[in-house]
Amino acid sequence: MELRTSYRFPFSRYPAVRIALLFICGIWLCDITPQTGPLIPVAVVAAWLILYLVFSRITAVKISVLNTSILTLIYLAGILLAGWFRMALAQKEIPQPVGILLEFGQEPVQVSGRLLTVSVNANGTLNGIMLVDSARVISGVFAVEAQLRYRLFNAEPGLADELPPGTLITGTGKPGAFREKRNPHEFDFREWNYRQNIYGEIVFDSIVPNGMRAGGWAPLRHRSYRLIDTLFREQNRPLAKAVILGYKAELDAEMRQSFSRAGLSHIMAVSGMHVGFVLMPVWLLFPWLRTSATGKCAAMILLIFVLVLYAGITGFTASVTRASLMAILLATGSVFCKIRDSLNLVGMAAVLLLLYNPWYLYDVGFQLSFTAVTIILVSLPVLQRLIPRTIRYTWKGNILTMFGLSVLIQGGLFPVLTLYFREFSLIGPFLNVLAVPLAQILFLAAFISLPVVMFSQQAALIAGMPADLMITLMSMLVEYTNHSVTGWITVQRPSVLIFIIWILMFAVISAGRLPAYRWKLIILLLTVLCTQRMHVFFAERGRIQLEVVFFDVGQGDAVLIKTPSGRHILYDAGVLSPFSDSGRHVILPYLKERGIARLDAVVLSHPHADHIGGILTIIENMEIGVIYQSPKAYNSALYLGYTEAAKKKGIPLIDLHQGDVPALDPHLLAITLAPVPGLHNRDPNAHSVVLRLQYGQTVLLLTGDAEELSEAGMLATFGPLLHSHVLKAGHHGSHTSSHSFFLAEVQPEIAIISCGMRNRYNHPHRDAVQRLASTGADLWFTALEGAIVLRSDGYAFTRHLWK
Repeated sequence: MELRTSYRFPFSRYPAVRIALLFICGIWLCDITPQTGPLIPVAVVAAWLILYLVFSRITAVKISVLNTSILTLIYLAGILLAGWFRMALAQKEIPQPVGILLEFGQEPVQVSGRLLTVSVNANGTLNGIMLVDSARVISGVFAVEAQLRYRLFNAEPGLADELPPGTLITGTGKPGAFREKRNPHEFDFREWNYRQNIYGEIVFDSIVPNGMRAGGWAPLRHRSYRLIDTLFREQNRPLAKAVILGYKAELDAEMRQSFSRAGLSHIMAVSGMHVGFVLMPVWLLFPWLRTSATGKCAAMILLIFVLVLYAGITGFTASVTRASLMAILLATGSVFCKIRDSLNLVGMAAVLLLLYNPWYLYDVGFQLSFTAVTIILVSLPVLQRLIPRTIRYTWKGNILTMFGLSVLIQGGLFPVLTLYFREFSLIGPFLNVLAVPLAQILFLAAFISLPVVMFSQQAALIAGMPADLMITLMSMLVEYTNHSVTGWITVQRPSVLIFIIWILMFAVISAGRLPAYRWKLIILLLTVLCTQRMHVFFAERGRIQLEVVFFDVGQGDAVLIKTPSGRHILYDAGVLSPFSDSGRHVILPYLKERGIARLDAVVLSHPHADHIGGILTIIENMEIGVIYQSPKAYNSALYLGYTEAAKKKGIPLIDLHQGDVPALDPHLLAITLAPVPGLHNRDPNAHSVVLRLQYGQTVLLLTGDAEELSEAGMLATFGPLLHSHVLKAGHHGSHTSSHSFFLAEVQPEIAIISCGMRNRYNHPHRDAVQRLASTGADLWFTALEGAIVLRSDGYAFTRHLWK
């Protein structure tokens, strides 16, 4: 008998995995082609069938209705279509009652409903999610039945304790829709809320509780938070809630970032590890309960009760739901002696979750959870074989296994982590060896302490000391490593090819004992690597030489210029207000997304807060080569603060005067047209730095808040040199700028006005807009367009549509 020497992957062993992958493909196809109806998936299935028929014709295979291959094809195509149709059902429009409610955005509306979540931020703003039952407007009362986010500014101290989740309330405020994404790479808050069936928000002027509390998980969740408060000291409570229950609303941004950079974010994201800790007492009872039929049923009921209780308290997140489903399926197989394949259980859990809510596919918790557990299941057997048998099952072997798994998981999650966070921890594998045991002891100590709470809060604090100590040690570990070691790197957004390379690398690792299969994968991996390098090479050769991003920072200015040599220059830094920091919320996220770690130059046109608002944040978080500024000094805390911060970091501060030629880039001619010398005006606007940037035959004019006197001075000095293809209109479209005599010389093809929607200055002014329009230029407003991206090849500017 002839022996088979080649290896064939046993697809038949993993039916649930195949179903999950096809179902995911169907969801993805529906999401990227929402306007085509079922045309795309039907076309894919038809093409699939035609290819099969052609292949059968060529190979002379007899085709019949009962042909197994055709039936398999129809079966798989049906799964693909099922995923597509399930996603189509989930892509709902805003419900009509909610749409009617949001139309009253400028008028107070009275709404009644139930608070689902309640939290208070550092500014004293009460916020959360509520389920609105009804709304009262001038014309009467109508039912709504929808979730809205709510805010109440300057809430009275202690109000959050009087309004726990589940409280029925009546409030008066102004409803509004979520704003669309305004800047490239900005977090899409509206889409994120829509996926959770939250369609708008309401800013309350007042909230009155109805004296009743509704049922559901919210009250139980609130009691759990209060229970943790009794076990831990005040400074440790936010972190304890994050680690035990995944509740991060009370955790400050610095602590979240520290855990992320330490590679320990998963400690605060309730997942399989947490479910395993919760189930430890239940697993200990299983050997005694499974000896009889009644015991088996009791074991399953107990396990399901604990899992549903914990999942409900933690909010039924994608990761904890996945872990709970897998635990139930594994326990069912163990108790009733059924075959249980872990990879198939992962596939089954994914299908069940996506059937319930296909938007889970785009949830970072879902992606991280399923990726991590798949990596563990695929690589653990290979990893264990690498450990010598003499220590494989000893404590030394356990430590090596934990460290090896930590390395593999951290490496395996690299594309997902960099896709969402743009940072990657290098010390995560080492810290996990210490942090995971701390978390395990924390859970055990907290569970042991729970019964004590029923008798005395003082006794609870004493009983909770071991758990409190674990939280303290975990916090100290993270803070120490973040302040003493640079254990993380900033990376650019990974391309699709990076994901393919990553999948192939782990396929090679998992095929360690299958030489023929491994070499095929290695050849494929090398081919993809070559393709990726060719893609980078041709992308570099064909890249646009000059890119200008006019950020939407509201009522302010911020422009980022990428020069032909790859340098990055920021012109103005946006707005700073009690509610907004353009540096933190707009500029830094974009730089982080693009992998930009250094600004070669920053030009600050003048020292008003709507132009230098984000500079302090940028100085703190970015390397800056030089700061060019207006020579006009200004007595403000922000101006004095950034000059002092720049001096401390050794950043040169250089005043620009008319006629100066700053060396921004060898391929870029930069001329300072203003401030005009001899102007005796105390207003910093009159001393704005105006830059003329020329690349090839294209010219960009950035005017800050230059007004009439500056425009007249520039015209007198430079005349025809003012002609520009792109003009950033002065002073946000105010009537004090963009005068006819100035525009007659500039003659722009494109004019951009950076201003905020419904700002208190009523910018842009009608007469300034009319003067700009009379030049025949294309007029674009950041308030209407969002960020505007222009690119130049040295011959013409073209607009890049990023939405």
